[in-house]
Amino acid sequence: MGDRLHKAQLSTGICPFCLTVVETTIHALRDCPHAWNTLLLAGFDANFLSSSLDNFRDWLDFGSSTLPDGLFLLLLVLLWNLWNSRNDFVHNKHFQPSWLLVLNSETLLRDYLCHNSVSTPTKNSNPHWTPPPADYTKINTDGAFDLTTHAAGIGVIARDHLGSVIGDLAQHSAHCQDALHEEFLAIVAGLHLARDSGWRRIHIESDSAILINKFNQIGPVLSVLSSHISAARDLLRHFDDCLFSFVPKHCNTAAHTLATHVCKSGTSFFFDSSCPVFLDPIVLADLN
Repeated sequence: MGDRLHKAQLSTGICPFCLTVVETTIHALRDCPHAWNTLLLAGFDANFLSSSLDNFRDWLDFGSSTLPDGLFLLLLVLLWNLWNSRNDFVHNKHFQPSWLLVLNSETLLRDYLCHNSVSTPTKNSNPHWTPPPADYTKINTDGAFDLTTHAAGIGVIARDHLGSVIGDLAQHSAHCQDALHEEFLAIVAGLHLARDSGWRRIHIESDSAILINKFNQIGPVLSVLSSHISAARDLLRHFDDCLFSFVPKHCNTAAHTLATHVCKSGTSFFFDSSCPVFLDPIVLADLN
């Protein structure tokens, strides 16, 4: 790797961290003191790191056959973060310490495992939206994101036990960070709508398994959205009960349609006890 960079006259080819040897893949991701200390801090055994295998692919194959599944997954995430941090240091002179790399990797892996541990309802078990109990308000939320334009939108619709719409809103955003952030904003908007409307028992439904797991998690949330989720949790004190549930997309059609509509149209709106005409067929279909 370093030899190629040197031949292309893009750099000296020397490791940018230790400045002692020509950089290779195995050096950048294992043998460099910065990478070595990061892997040690994450709990990898020195014997594993001291393997005589000097080909990166062979060493990775060795890890997949000897490490427990969970530890090997962490290794993959750490190596990815080490490579990204190496590039960030080379191009932007931004250095990430070992403890931060380990923390970010563990958080990313936890989010991944959390998302994949959710047992999603089957198509037959929940063919469409279901109404809440008589003393609850069900609030469905969704976010839409256009990867090309970075335009986005959120959709929130609240219904009672009869399936009647008692409030809905949709907001357009011209500059969105990513799809997950928009899904999060939709849940927060649903909480604000419930608080402002005086609904005391609510049931939030979203098709974002990651976020639903975060809101249901007991204790501190370790995530890139941790501070935002903690602030959103403060809203829960306004309710006698607040449930968070994951639903598949086909059970969240009304909120999804609202979010998609404002994402494309660039408009925003709020309704007290009705909904836009284009949403009527979906609301009626949810009751059948």
